[in-house]
Amino acid sequence: MFRSRCALCIKSTSDRASMKHHMIRHLDAPLIEAKCDQVDCEFASDDLLKLEEHLEKTHSDVTEAKECVHCTFSSRHPPVMSAHALIHEKRFQCHLCGFKCLSNAGLERHVSGKHLKVGRLVCDVCGLEVRNGHLLQRHKAAKHKDVKAYRAGGQNK
Repeated sequence: MFRSRCALCIKSTSDRASMKHHMIRHLDAPLIEAKCDQVDCEFASDDLLKLEEHLEKTHSDVTEAKECVHCTFSSRHPPVMSAHALIHEKRFQCHLCGFKCLSNAGLERHVSGKHLKVGRLVCDVCGLEVRNGHLLQRHKAAKHKDVKAYRAGGQNK
């Protein structure tokens, strides 16, 4: 069976398509260089799997595995855990409202959806703006029960 592991966060998937989709989240994140924390060892890598391998093979004084507080990732090695923790750091901040997110793509979605209101639909009864048709239908069903039902095109039945 095919298993693919992410070199940045050690996520594992059962197919290449899922891994490609997962890797999109890392595209605009800077590479993390993880360094061995052992004295007189200069090993460093931007691949957490390689650092984990190095620590297992070279330094036998491993401790009990610790789990990430944000996900199911775990490691027995502090430098691996430190490098992994950076993945959860929200480094991209909106200059308009202070919202923080993990990626530049997420920040662009936030700005276009919240501040530029790109792709918004407007309720023809009260003028409320929503992100998609499903939310518009849900809004009308909840708030405008007394108004005649609407077809998908906004026409009265």
